[in-house]
Amino acid sequence: MLKLTKFLFLTLIFSSLLMGCQQKVSKNNEVVFNFKSIKEDNGDLNVKYPVFEGEAFKDINDFIDKEVKKNINDYHDARKDAKEENIEPFYHISIAAYLIDNDVVNLKESLFIYEGGAHGMPGEIWKVFIKDENQKKYVQIKLSDIINLNGKCEKGLRQAIYEELKGQNASSSENVLRQDSTLDNFYLDQDAIVFVFNPYEVGSFAEGIYKAEMPYNSLPCIKKDGIIKKFLD
Repeated sequence: MLKLTKFLFLTLIFSSLLMGCQQKVSKNNEVVFNFKSIKEDNGDLNVKYPVFEGEAFKDINDFIDKEVKKNINDYHDARKDAKEENIEPFYHISIAAYLIDNDVVNLKESLFIYEGGAHGMPGEIWKVFIKDENQKKYVQIKLSDIINLNGKCEKGLRQAIYEELKGQNASSSENVLRQDSTLDNFYLDQDAIVFVFNPYEVGSFAEGIYKAEMPYNSLPCIKKDGIIKKFLD
């Protein structure tokens, strides 16, 4: 589903040392980053993530730093709670970045977490940052920055996503029609915005992760003069 025809995939390299092996990479003299990884308890906690260099990437680094700290704290809490039940939880987190023409950075946080029960829980969390020429930095955007979300427009968007998920045989595709179902997990491609739904959101655990790819030119109430204008030209 992820096409991103003009992207740079920042592969995250594993290190066996806490805050260990770092590797600097440069692309077109514009994007420079370091790989970092955190490992505890023989790999039960395994977090991999990039750190970008330069003030332009401050908001991205702040977001990544917040996510890394949150996951580490959650793991430690889960480990404390699990001692009484003789459970060994694990948190495997990997953050990767997909760039489109150096103007859009899609951050993908891949998770596989086990805190007890029959199985672990996989998931994907996506956040989108765009290059703001006025502020000279990358800033995070929301769905409302791309699409008008008044009553009629949001209803039309949900209906379009529902039809796409129904076509994929998502067993609970109707969930997306509910107003309390969030649509904040998405990324931008060259031709479409892709909505991501983790297990249990629009289907069973066994069905896995669903992705609804919605071409820009088919979206109701899209802001054609906004962020995605470059993709419509």
